[in-house]
Amino acid sequence: MRVGIIGCGAIARRGHLPAFKAIKNVEVDSVADIDKDTALRVSKEFNIPKYYLDYKEILNDPSIDLVSICTPTPTHCQIILEAAQSGKHILVEKPLCLTVEEGRKILKAVKENDVKLCVVKNFRYFPAVKKTLERIKRGYLGRLVSIQASALTSFPVVWTRATWLYHKLGVLADFAPHLIDLILLFADSEVTRVNAFGGDFLNTVDFINYAQIQMEFKNGTIATADLSWLTGTSISCINIHGTGGHIFLDVRNNYFYELHGIPTPIDDFKSFSQKLFKTVKGVLSKELLIGQLGFYFPLIKEFIKSIEENRKSPITPEEAFKVVQVLDAARLSLEKKSVIKVGDI
Repeated sequence: MRVGIIGCGAIARRGHLPAFKAIKNVEVDSVADIDKDTALRVSKEFNIPKYYLDYKEILNDPSIDLVSICTPTPTHCQIILEAAQSGKHILVEKPLCLTVEEGRKILKAVKENDVKLCVVKNFRYFPAVKKTLERIKRGYLGRLVSIQASALTSFPVVWTRATWLYHKLGVLADFAPHLIDLILLFADSEVTRVNAFGGDFLNTVDFINYAQIQMEFKNGTIATADLSWLTGTSISCINIHGTGGHIFLDVRNNYFYELHGIPTPIDDFKSFSQKLFKTVKGVLSKELLIGQLGFYFPLIKEFIKSIEENRKSPITPEEAFKVVQVLDAARLSLEKKSVIKVGDI
């Protein structure tokens, strides 16, 4: 399978390219980036035969089977549509796109051109996330009542000089897609209504830098997602409350703790011991240091297999679209200062 990489930024270099290069029977044939020096440097670093300044050169190459889109979110929709029309299978960074309108165009294009599309939701591949989902599905928490999730981090300026993140959605297009995806995965129901608070905390920029999103599900579960670039820390965790128990999931540190009944000092000691053991093991194995980048490989490998075996993608366009629905509803809620019915947008 021959692959073309569109966009040669950090996520392509650290996530996509190492994963593709590690998979047998896959050849990364070309890369494209609007910056010539970047495209040339990445092609040399990863020993890739061809580099282009225009991604359409990749789309026009009949030998390319799959494109990996690692460009800024506002560009996703147009590149996906063109890639689908070119008959290429598509891997795209989260989120799928910016709006429900764009999402519907993408779903239509993928179906009409009979290509597979997968969105990078690598947080699903954390072992702690998989274990949490397994416990929920097996009924250990009973019926889910509520979910509280947080994705809090510093302003992107602390890790990148790039400004592409500072579009209107801001923080809603950063870690929020991962968090919302996990909430939807755990709740396993349709979101009916969304209410959001927040916006521009600094009152000096024209994009969302903090928000709390409230979600109501068809099955009665309610959820809250707390998001910001303002906390001066890095937290990615989810509390899941059911009629039969509770799970605390620390996604970033790949750790979860399940509790039933009233917590005692013995439970606290057990939780502390488990976390200490998990942390030491993660550091020694370097798994904790690699973090989410380590889970690009299993996702991409599974996507390649789904193409070869002609079965559904590990994260389907429809699943990714549901995340976009929630994020777009949150944006509308912030703008209109009202509750948004997801089915109305």
